[in-house]
Parts: sequence; C-alpha cells; structure tokens
Amino acid sequence: MLKIGTSILDKMSSDTSRLNYAQLVERLTSASAVPGIDDDGEEDEESQPNASYLKHLKQISQVVQIAESAKVAESISLEEYLKFLNSADETISSICSEAYEISHTDCIGVFAAPASVKQYVKTKKTLPFGPAELVGLEGLLANFADDVQARTGKTIKEIILDNGVAPPPWSTTARPSPHSTRQSRFTQEYDQDTIDSALNSVPADIRDAVQPILQASAKLQSNNILNPWGMAFGGNTVVVTAAGGWKERESCSLRFTIPSKRMQPGADANSDDDQQMLMESDLRTGFAGPFSELFVDSYAIWGAGDERIKAFDLTSGRLKHTLSCRGGYDSGAFGVHEEKIFRANPSGTFACWNRATLQTHIPSMGKASKMPAFGGFISEDHLGWLDGDEDVEMSRGQAPDSTFHVPNLKGPLGLLVNVPKTTKYLGTKETNAGGMSPSDLLGVRIFDIARPEAGASVVAVGFGADVACIRTHEDMPDMFVAAGSDPVIRIFDLRSPLPQMVLDGHSKDVTSCAIAPFGGQFPIIFTGGKDELVKAWDIRHTKTCLYELSAGTLMVQDLAWHEAGRTLFISGQNLNVDRMGNHHDYEELEEDDTGGESSVEVTYWPTNAMTGKDYFGKRWCSTAHALLEYRFKGGADANQTPAFEEPHMY
Repeated sequence: MLKIGTSILDKMSSDTSRLNYAQLVERLTSASAVPGIDDDGEEDEESQPNASYLKHLKQISQVVQIAESAKVAESISLEEYLKFLNSADETISSICSEAYEISHTDCIGVFAAPASVKQYVKTKKTLPFGPAELVGLEGLLANFADDVQARTGKTIKEIILDNGVAPPPWSTTARPSPHSTRQSRFTQEYDQDTIDSALNSVPADIRDAVQPILQASAKLQSNNILNPWGMAFGGNTVVVTAAGGWKERESCSLRFTIPSKRMQPGADANSDDDQQMLMESDLRTGFAGPFSELFVDSYAIWGAGDERIKAFDLTSGRLKHTLSCRGGYDSGAFGVHEEKIFRANPSGTFACWNRATLQTHIPSMGKASKMPAFGGFISEDHLGWLDGDEDVEMSRGQAPDSTFHVPNLKGPLGLLVNVPKTTKYLGTKETNAGGMSPSDLLGVRIFDIARPEAGASVVAVGFGADVACIRTHEDMPDMFVAAGSDPVIRIFDLRSPLPQMVLDGHSKDVTSCAIAPFGGQFPIIFTGGKDELVKAWDIRHTKTCLYELSAGTLMVQDLAWHEAGRTLFISGQNLNVDRMGNHHDYEELEEDDTGGESSVEVTYWPTNAMTGKDYFGKRWCSTAHALLEYRFKGGADANQTPAFEEPHMY
C-alpha cells in the first residue's frame, strides 16, 4: 500500500460542496492510503501504527461530510451520494480490519466525532482494570516513592488519585438527594443548577417523571437467573433467553411478569406489597441450543435459533408456531412487523411468513416422542453437541409463504431494528466470531420491507468495530443510538451518515444501551458494558454523564427500559461462576473490613472486579447471573440493596 502522504485536509478548497462525484471518489481514495507491511514483515511507518490508521479514518470522515454538503448543494445526485456512502463504508471497514490485524490494537478509537465540543461528551473513566491490579501498580511504583516525593512533594497514592487512575472516595462525590441510591456514583460534571433550569423548561408531568432518574432515586432488586444471552419485553412481560444445563448447552427462556400495581403512578417505591417481579415459568423452547434472537409483541414471544423461528403464547408460554428457516435462512437476526415474520440469508434474500397463515401445532419432544414432527424432523447436525434430545422439539416447521430480495444487503444480519412508525429497518452485517475479516462491513444500512426492490443503502458510518446494539424509540423517530464493540456510544440522525453525538466514558467495550425518552423532551440514555457499570447520560439539556449505577460486579449483557414502570432492567453475567454453580476468584473480607453501615452483610468480594468494594456507597455484589431492576421513584430508600448470597467456593 501507499505510504501516508500530505493530509487531504491541506488540499481542500474553500467551497468543497461543489465537488462532483469523481472528485469525491478521488479524495476518498487519497484518504484511504494507509501504511502497509514491507517485505521484511515490519510496519513501514515510524509512528505508532494505530495512530496512522486513526488519522486516515478521520480524513475519510471529513470526505463523507463533504459528500453530504455536496448532496445538499445538488452537486451530486442522490444515487451518486448513496453509491459514495457505500464505498466509504467498505473503505472504513477494510482499514479497520487491517488495523486490527497489523497493529494488534484492541480498539481503533473515535475518528468520526462531531465538531462541537458539547456533542462529544466525555467523562472521567473508571479503572480499565480491577482494584487488585491497582494494588500491584501502587506496589510497583512504591519502589520510586522517595524520588517521586522529593520531585513532586506528593505520595504515589496522591499522584494516582490526581491522574484519575484511582477514583476518589465515594463520600466526596456529589449526592443531589438523600434518596439517591448508594449504588450510584455521581460524576464531577453533574451540575444541579443547570439541571434545575432544564427541569423548569419542560412540562410539569415530564419534570415529575424525570426527576427521580436525574437524582438516581431508585429501588434495586435482583433476580437470579441462568447465564443470559438475550432480553426483550412487551407490555408487562420480560423474557430472558439463557444457557441452561450443567454444560450450559441447553436452550432456556425465563418469563417474568411485572405486577400491574407497580406501574400505577401512585405506587409506593419501597412497598413490598405486590412489588416483586414474578417469574411465571421456565419456557421449554425446544431449540437445540441457546439463542439470543428474541422479540416480544402483544401476540407472542418470538425466538430464532438453530434452523427455526418459534412463537410461544404470551400468557401460558406454550408453543404456538414453528417456522422452518432451511435453505440458508438459519442464521442472523429476524424481524416481526405487523403481519409479516421474516429472516434473511447471506445474499440479502428474506424468507417471509404471513401471520394469518401460521399453523399451530403440538410439540414433538425428542426422537422418541409419539407425536409426529410438524413439517418433518430437524437436521441431525443441530443435535451433535447435546447429551440427549428429550428437551428438543423436533419439528422442522412451516415453510415460508414467500421470499423477497433486498439488493445491496449483505448477511447474515447481526442486528435488525425497526424504525418506529415505518416499514423501514436498520440492519448490520454479522461479523466473524474470531475477529474482523476484509469482507465484514461496519456501517448500518436501511431498507424498506414494503419496497424491498429499492434496495438497502448506508445510513450510518463511523464505527471502528461491529455494532453490538441499536436502540430506537417512537418519541424520537429520526434518532437511533448505537453501541459499538468499543468503549463509546454514537447517536445518529437518520438524515446524516456521521454521528451527531458521541458519548465517551466507559473503560471497556459497551455491550448495550437503552433509551428513557420522556416524550423526547428530556431523553436519558443508559449504557452498560464489560466494565461492570451502567452510566446515565442527559443528551439534550446538560449533555453530560450524570452518574454510574452498580451492576453488582456483573458484566452487563443487555439493558432495557420499561417506560410504564420507570424501571431499568439489566441482565448481567457473573464471570466468576462456572457452569456447575461453583465460584472462583472471591476473597473473604477481613472481619474488621465487613462492619459498618455500608457493608455489614457482604463477606466476600470478587478479586477481579472492575470496581473496588467501596467504589459505591454500600457494598453489594451479585454472586449469580442476575436480572437486576432499578425502579425509579421519588422517596426511595437510599440504603436498600438486595440480600447478599455467599459464593459456593471449591
């Protein structure tokens, strides 16, 4: 490849909006000249290779911005603009793939940030490693303690605190209300005066609803579950898909019901009367293995796994329908829209079923079942890793009613998300489990299932890794929030291909996000990830990270906001528990370290936790995989936490 030359930014004329398509392609080609490998296998850049890649990605983002201006000025046609965005996505994805392979980086960094400082929201990050490693760092630097103190007048610990490596004591952080849960930690950017001014600018009903969220006035509850893979809800039903069995190879779905009393505006936040979620059942899904593709509507619980889509009754949990996805439609995301159920193959062709023609059948469990399999038996290939098939529903299922093709859509699809109040969908290509390949595409595409022949077009670029989560909401139909498999969150407007806002505050990859819209007038974004924290962001008024919430030292697998109950759901994985239920890497706290109001019930703490035992105002960690609930209400008991369960050590 070509060496890095003069920046294209130096060559830009004062009126780039008049560039034609050929000139834009030329600039894209120039910007994509990244460092390569010489004959000796060495990088041919003297500078840091990741910085070189990042420089070129920033230049490409500038060219995309120029192309957008050219489209507005009608210097290029809409067709040329969409063609250019497709080329830009392919170029960005190819550069990122090469960067991961050659520079051995685990994170590309932000290269498509908005020009406005207020639109690039950064907050001080927590430790990118656990507290046990911090102790090791402090011990290592202690060898230079005398010299450091003589030069700076500060101790090693003071320098670590000053540089943000270690967090300040929780007692020194802001706490806007006596009802703010002790499982929250407010940021230095939290500005009460600005928040009060913003609250006065919105209607009274919005102000009353959002105030407990702004203050983190919440009741925390925990429900132990199996190892979670996915989560969705509809109405007052929450469904979590999980891996069960002693080898965690079995498909399992847990169905919870939120009591209707909890969703009434006058319900007491701290009352135990009818407040705990009820686990209705452990659904026997009949899939041949765990699955994460899940959708819940008023008709059914829908799941996609192995080579089938299945629908279960919302009330009883009984199997209703099985749809066959054979013929290449057996991987990737699926969609349910009004009367259509659809799933794509790798070439962008969708199998489609009409809800009105779906056939109900009785389950046929295992090969020994006397009940005939509906549509014939599933392939033996899906049963190879199971110890038995008695929990597998053997029906192949109903064949598709029709198919439709979407040009320029490459699958299998990793994500498929509806644009509210439309027949349009946002889709991402599923990347290889072992890492990126040159054929992977990182951009988000949009297409219309009512007009599939129009094809898919790129609607969002600027990702340095595959997109882990996309959230939309009908209160803000032109906006979507995307969590890439990196430490930042990007907020897009469907009318512009580059991020309109970037939220940068996690120390490890973000895995999920959720929107609490409040009529679009005071939207709060919740984000969570591998740093075992959930962060709350005000994206409209103060444009800051408000606070962090504890995930109980669990890695956040998924987030969901339940609007009627004003509840944030967190499904979390405990990486310190094995498939047999045994725990490892827990330390027993010293007797004099477990007393006091904040921690009297906690006797063990994970040695590899991302936060220390006193990072929050009250010690609590979950020793199981769990579905956590932060239920926001005024007047919550700040000291309330779930009961601590001692780990089973071996």
